[in-house]
Amino acid sequence: MNAQQSQPKITQDIVDAAKKAFNPSATAESREQGLHEYNELVDRTQTWILIHAFNALIKPNVLPLWLREPLMRSLTSLPLRSDGVRATMEFVFAVHPSNTGRPTNDGGSRGKEGAAITHEAVAVATKLLSSVPASTNAQQWFDGISGQLFALFDGEAGPDVAKTAAQIVGFGILGKKQFGAPGAPGWNAFVQPLVEAINPSLKSSKPNSSFKSEEVDEIVELGRTKILVTASDLERSLSRLELLIMSNPSPGLCKRVLKPVRLQLWALASWMNASQDIDKRFCRPARILVQTHLRLFGDVDNIIPFIRNIRCKGPLHGAEELQWRYHLQPEGGIEAIYLAFGEQKQEAELNWGEIESKSTILVEFTPLGDDILGVVLSLLNLVITAPTFQKSDINPAELMVVEGALARIGDQDRGDASITAKNLALLLKYRDEVEKPDDKAAAPTARQIEDRKTYNLAMNYITGDSDNPPPVVSEGLNLLSNLIVAESPVLDISAVTVLMSNLLKENEDFINLRVIRIFTQLANKHPKSTMQELLDHYLDAQEKSSTDTRLRFGEAILQVIERLGETFTGEAAQNAGESMLSIAGRRGYRPKTMAKQVREERLNELKRKKAETSGDADDDVDMADEEATPDEMAKNEILAQIVQGWESNRGSEDIRMRTSALSIFGNAIETNILGMGPTLVSAGVDLSINILAMEPELEKGILRRAAILVILSFVRALDKAKESGQKLGFGLTDQSREDIQRTLNYIAATDNDGLVQQHARDVVESLENWGMASLLPSQAEANAAPGLARLAGLHVNPEGTLVDAAGRPRPRIEEVE
Repeated sequence: MNAQQSQPKITQDIVDAAKKAFNPSATAESREQGLHEYNELVDRTQTWILIHAFNALIKPNVLPLWLREPLMRSLTSLPLRSDGVRATMEFVFAVHPSNTGRPTNDGGSRGKEGAAITHEAVAVATKLLSSVPASTNAQQWFDGISGQLFALFDGEAGPDVAKTAAQIVGFGILGKKQFGAPGAPGWNAFVQPLVEAINPSLKSSKPNSSFKSEEVDEIVELGRTKILVTASDLERSLSRLELLIMSNPSPGLCKRVLKPVRLQLWALASWMNASQDIDKRFCRPARILVQTHLRLFGDVDNIIPFIRNIRCKGPLHGAEELQWRYHLQPEGGIEAIYLAFGEQKQEAELNWGEIESKSTILVEFTPLGDDILGVVLSLLNLVITAPTFQKSDINPAELMVVEGALARIGDQDRGDASITAKNLALLLKYRDEVEKPDDKAAAPTARQIEDRKTYNLAMNYITGDSDNPPPVVSEGLNLLSNLIVAESPVLDISAVTVLMSNLLKENEDFINLRVIRIFTQLANKHPKSTMQELLDHYLDAQEKSSTDTRLRFGEAILQVIERLGETFTGEAAQNAGESMLSIAGRRGYRPKTMAKQVREERLNELKRKKAETSGDADDDVDMADEEATPDEMAKNEILAQIVQGWESNRGSEDIRMRTSALSIFGNAIETNILGMGPTLVSAGVDLSINILAMEPELEKGILRRAAILVILSFVRALDKAKESGQKLGFGLTDQSREDIQRTLNYIAATDNDGLVQQHARDVVESLENWGMASLLPSQAEANAAPGLARLAGLHVNPEGTLVDAAGRPRPRIEEVE
């Protein structure tokens, strides 16, 4: 019996057992017996089935309150089961509305091929797993789920789920002060085990540590080598710590978690003469973590500890805690062992060769690649070409170093970098002869100098290395955002917009959200250039970007339009409107996409014929399809047809892109209809009507929904302008309104999409209301209209004030208290 067939029976069994266990009118003996049976039923039922059953039973008005509360407690305790965390995450990913419309497998086929992991679903799962139930305390809760989350860290359910689990821990648990501060329940459950394995000194200093005092007494016996941390435990902790830090773009989390073990990580990252296997398992994860820490917090105060402990092999120099060190096993692997007294004295001897080698590693930890070299040469070009630059202001020794470096780079085969270096060397040599200003320009202010340093640091964080982790890029974006808000003159707007566009092409949700926010900030002062940059990538005339990438630029355009508000006008509004209509129309043609589709179809046809000829045709049937009912199979087939129909066919524009363009156009009309102008608005409404009439296919339901909402946005914009007294110079005539209503009434009665029908009925009602409201004066017109006037030939004063012979108001006597 499969899960779907047994689900109603199990649900009824749970209800029957719960009634016996929690019925307040039953005797204590019967409730105790019923509770025993209820617990046995829950214990022997699979977690995945229990989650579905409990979620169906706790809905309002399904069960009485006295029965709903204990079932709610049972549901909240499910993550504490051995597979509860993974089952909870998979349930959220499967039922979340962000996965609506994509065919999913049933409970028997869940796992790595289950529902897609969306950003919204991860947020819900994070909230569920980071919320401590009232029936338990925080430490017990996090201790109960930490083992399961660490198993997901290790890749038990695949890399995507591992990254999601790390985000749940980093953002939902460690991101909260009451759980993520050192010594808090979340820290003790998720961070303390990792840092203790890397730095055993932290283990012995904790009163509640698993490293007991009797074990310390045991390891000081002479002649014995005590292993404090095995190689496998150290490797696993490094891998988990790397995943936790790299999956969460939070500089604060990086600093808080790595600070207790940064020197131990340095000892592993700078391990001398490491083999390829040792470097991959131990040195590389530690190297990534140390580099991330230094890029985020690479000031003098944070680098000094590395210099003072440059030969660190585990414990800090002069520490009074447990004396230990990292040790390389003969069979391969690094472990932490206890140091006997004689070995501690041996460690006091200096090895100057090792010091020199590790100093070189620390200096060259981040190699200077061509990208960094290009940034350095660009900055040097800005310095040399500055109006205030004078060679005489530079120390001759430092000037010789710069000239020598430029000469070496110019002689190397580095492409454009070598050419730029040669040009800069010539410019630096003849700089004073090229330009001799009579008066030096004013020296830069302290703020300009500080802004220039901040800008350079931000660019280094964002573009300094091709594999910069999200926390580093996020910090660079925050610095850049602060400069934009402050309207710093050091910003190169064109370069910033191009850089943000390149970042938006990458599929990193946290980075994308910050990039979109920067676009909205840039649009405040530079709406034309910002909008044009976004439109170029949204149109994608060269057909280089995927649909998902173009949709991300569409989201940025939408946010920029909403941010501009009434200032969304002029050339920016015209270009945006024309671009949206060109994409939303039926005449979009993408020849490169069409050629690619033809090649893929031809290749698939050849593969199919080859398989038929050899008799290897795949006749397997999905197990989920065999177990599904005819109604479910028909529904899945319709969903698959709809999703397949969205994609570009025969070179036409993708349905999702057309829907996105229409949605953005409707939002632009509602934001500032006057800025769009009558020509674009009229063309948009006509296009929407034609889409409703000419494209009734099932897979184009989302397009028709967007078309109806464009009409609704138009009506709302007209009503908003009327109420505010704004003169548009155009509107909606009675004949046009009746034509639109007639079309929408037909759509409401005949369309094959229920949501399209409902939208059509709503817009018809809005049009009728607007037609009646248009007969009455608006509030602004009522306030501006004249009231009762004087009558010709009669001396009547409608204001009721006394006037003299000249018509001026006379003084009045009023009684006051």
